[in-house]
Amino acid sequence: MQDNRSRLGTGPGLDDTEANQESLQEVKHPPFLLEIKEAGQSLSGKTKIFLVYNDGGEELGEIKWFSHWRQYCFYQLDGVVMSAECLDKIASFLHKQNRDHRDNLSIRKR
Repeated sequence: MQDNRSRLGTGPGLDDTEANQESLQEVKHPPFLLEIKEAGQSLSGKTKIFLVYNDGGEELGEIKWFSHWRQYCFYQLDGVVMSAECLDKIASFLHKQNRDHRDNLSIRKR
């Protein structure tokens, strides 16, 4: 059986631990820059619709009202992969929109 260390980049003078530390330092995490833009109103005019884009301008999905749950939700496009940081940003935005929506309803009822 062939030794795989030479194919993995562990050359002379590097043991497996050093090679692993070296490769971990080279790992680049993708930026989690998102842009959320208001795209208009729902058909009823009661709620807003937002589009979510990555930093390259590609659409990732939309945020709109989900009446069954009575809150804004994120509708992700097929094949979109997101990091925890991206999901946190979207979740924060959803919390703010849901809070604002409830506050506006209570103002209208007065």
